[in-house]
Amino acid sequence: LQHSTEGGRAQQRDLYVDLDKRLQALEGATGGAAGAAGATPAAAGATGTDQGYYKTAFDLLKGGQYDKAITAFQQFLAAFPDSALADNAQYWLGEAFYVNKDFDAALKSFRAVADRWPNSRKLADALLKVGYCNYELKRWAPAREALKQVTRNHADSPSAKLAAERLDRMDKEGR
Repeated sequence: LQHSTEGGRAQQRDLYVDLDKRLQALEGATGGAAGAAGATPAAAGATGTDQGYYKTAFDLLKGGQYDKAITAFQQFLAAFPDSALADNAQYWLGEAFYVNKDFDAALKSFRAVADRWPNSRKLADALLKVGYCNYELKRWAPAREALKQVTRNHADSPSAKLAAERLDRMDKEGR
């Protein structure tokens, strides 16, 4: 039990470190502007542009307000389904669900990135998270297939390294 508990803690730490790295990288790319502290895009007075709504939703995510971020990203996707930011919004919606341990909803969000935006910059990350979600749901074969797809089709990406690490872990666990 202690080993299992420690493994769970380590996994949770890894998830948060991964999410934090991704948020910091994106924050650096967007200038790191702070957003509304606790509201959905509409309530926060986000501008009527896709960029305004997206920024507000992303700021909620960065602020650790995952439930509000989920609502905000869902509003964004409903209001701006054809936005150039829609694939990113779909991905971050999945991340918010994932952090909340709603792995079924996260899986649907990450699959949507792969299905709707096969040329997205987020594709490798989304496929990695498809593998992670299936792992959490104890669906070993789909987890392994998604992770192998990342290592095969996105070998030069940081996600491929993470996928290979998870595959190694699965091998050690006999999964």
